[in-house]
Amino acid sequence: MAHPLSDKSIDLIENSWKLVQQFGLQEAGVVMFKRLFEISPNLQDLFPFAGEELSDEHEGMKRHSLTVMTSLNDCIKIIRDVPKLKEELISLGAIHHINKVNSENFAPVGSALIWTLESGLQDKFTPEVKQAWLSLYGIVQSLMELGMAQGLTA
Repeated sequence: MAHPLSDKSIDLIENSWKLVQQFGLQEAGVVMFKRLFEISPNLQDLFPFAGEELSDEHEGMKRHSLTVMTSLNDCIKIIRDVPKLKEELISLGAIHHINKVNSENFAPVGSALIWTLESGLQDKFTPEVKQAWLSLYGIVQSLMELGMAQGLTA
């Protein structure tokens, strides 16, 4: 099975992700979720900490931020293994279906992720790196949506 990402795109994703890891997965996740709730405040209702005042130190948001960024980290670890990556993302989609996530929620999450990467990586977030991440997020979204759809029929 051909990989939907080029080797160069995968290298760009892996190398830029190493910089995110140096910053800290939880810290990057908190930045991403703060941005997400800034651009789509209604999405906070999907989380266990719905309605709570959020800060960088909010334990629930920190925990969930780490969980999400660890999941992304796990996907990047297997990014070159298409069957494993596909299985992981479909399974993740099924879990998100159970948690009442829908397809419309992906756009603001993707926006928040790209904004976080761009803010954190600054000049290292070149147009090429951005395009690689956008391509990866498109794959993540389509496979998670497939898992969500399978969750509907289960």
